Amino acid sequence: TLKVPRLGDSITEGVINEWKKKVGDYVYSDETLAVIDTDKVSVDINSKTSGALHKIFAEAGDVVLVDSPLCEIDTSAQPNENDIRKNTEVDHENKLEVNDEIEHTNNDEDIKIKETNVDTKNKNENNFAGSSSYQYNNERTEKRIRMLPMRKRIAERLKESQNTCALLTTFNECDMSKAIVLRTELKDIFQKKYGCKLGFVSLFLYASTLALKKMPQVNAYIDNDEIVYKNYIDISVAVATPNGLTVPVIRDCQNKNLPQLELALSDLAAKAKNNKLSLDEFTG
Repeated sequence: TLKVPRLGDSITEGVINEWKKKVGDYVYSDETLAVIDTDKVSVDINSKTSGALHKIFAEAGDVVLVDSPLCEIDTSAQPNENDIRKNTEVDHENKLEVNDEIEHTNNDEDIKIKETNVDTKNKNENNFAGSSSYQYNNERTEKRIRMLPMRKRIAERLKESQNTCALLTTFNECDMSKAIVLRTELKDIFQKKYGCKLGFVSLFLYASTLALKKMPQVNAYIDNDEIVYKNYIDISVAVATPNGLTVPVIRDCQNKNLPQLELALSDLAAKAKNNKLSLDEFTG
C-alpha cells in the first residue's frame, strides 16, 4: 500500500489533482502515479515499486491526509507487451532529450540548455477561465469549479490584506477623442432612429461587456471553496433619481449591441426619474 508522503513542513493534507494511471495499469518504479495539490505546491507522487495498480483509495478532487492510504500496487503482476513497448518508447524519448541537452550548449559559457514544454497542472481551472473555452449564450447558467488549495490560500491572503491594509485609489487618463468624434457624428442619426441620445455611459458599458467576454474570470465570484463562473453579464449602472443616485442593473449585456445598451440605460433612467424602478431591476 502506497501512502500519501510528507508534502512539506506544516502541510497536513492535499487535494488529488489528477491520476496519471488508472486501476489495472502497469506502473514502473519511480513512475508518476498522481498529482497532489497543496496550498503551497503541486507534488508528483511516484511509485516506489513496479507492479499493477490494483486499487485507489481516493478519486481526483478528494482531500487526502499525509500518511493516509493512497493506492495499492500488486508487485506480483508482470507487464504485458504493450506496457513494455510503451516503457521502451519513453526510455528512447528520454535519451533523445539528453542528446538534445548535450548538443544545445551556449558557445560563450558552455552552459547546457534543455528545451522543455510547460505542462500546466492546473489546466482544468485555468483553461475554463480563458475566452477560447468559455462561451456566453442566452441561458442564464453558472458553472462551479472547485478551487485548488494554492488558489484558495492566495484568495484568503488577498482578502486578509484588503481587510487589514490601507487601500489606495489610482486614476489613469483615457484618450476619449475617438469616442467624442463618434458620438458627434452619430448623435443626430442615433436619436432619429432610436428616439434617445447617444451618451458616453453606453460606450463604457459596451467596452466593459467586451472585456468581460474576453476575461470571464473577472465576472466570476468565490463561494466557499468554489469559483462560480457566470454564463451571463449583468452590469450595475448609476442613474439619477429625485432622491439621489441609485444603481439598477442592466441584464444580459452579452446579448446586447451598443444601441440596445443605450436604450436599456435610457429606459432605466426614465423609470428612476419617475420612481418606477422595481426591486427586480436592482438584482443581478
